[in-house]
Amino acid sequence: GSAAVLSALNSGIKDFVMIGNLAQIPQCHTIFEMIEGLYGVRFHIPEYAEFRTAIGAALCYRKAQ
Repeated sequence: GSAAVLSALNSGIKDFVMIGNLAQIPQCHTIFEMIEGLYGVRFHIPEYAEFRTAIGAALCYRKAQ
């Protein structure tokens, strides 16, 4: 979360979509809330976040065919 926010400093980006298995660790939700308050950003964790990278790869592959 911090890496995402810090890499976007001075870009105006305030919304971040968190995908992958890390987003599913219960402790991360508490940490993300603290980071949101500290930097004034918002993290979005979509349903089935742990599968989103695989879904994106499959869609990319399908588009290339």
